[in-house]
Amino acid sequence: MAHFFSNIVLFNGIYDIICAISMLNILPIPVFDKLHISMFKEHDQKLQRMFAYWILTYGIIRVLLYNNWSNGLVSITYFLEALCIYNEYMCNELVYDKSWFVIITSTLFGIITIPKN
Repeated sequence: MAHFFSNIVLFNGIYDIICAISMLNILPIPVFDKLHISMFKEHDQKLQRMFAYWILTYGIIRVLLYNNWSNGLVSITYFLEALCIYNEYMCNELVYDKSWFVIITSTLFGIITIPKN
């Protein structure tokens, strides 16, 4: 079962990296360049770039540590993502359905990846 969740973390990290580099127009891929930023009610290029760098950061952590949750860093990336998206939602910056999907799934992934030592 742990192997299954490790693969989910790996694929989620790869997905995040692809979305981030698409948002940065390094490798523009239609759909991937809009998935994350479409949570925001309004955004400009600067917000999109900064959001992409943040997504790239936690995506790289997830890819590098997908098979090693022992230090809790993977779990922390998910909890921080959920917390930050929740905060932006509470500031009335995000669309309801998309933001709550991320909040719930990130929280669940955070719980699943808590080190079980």
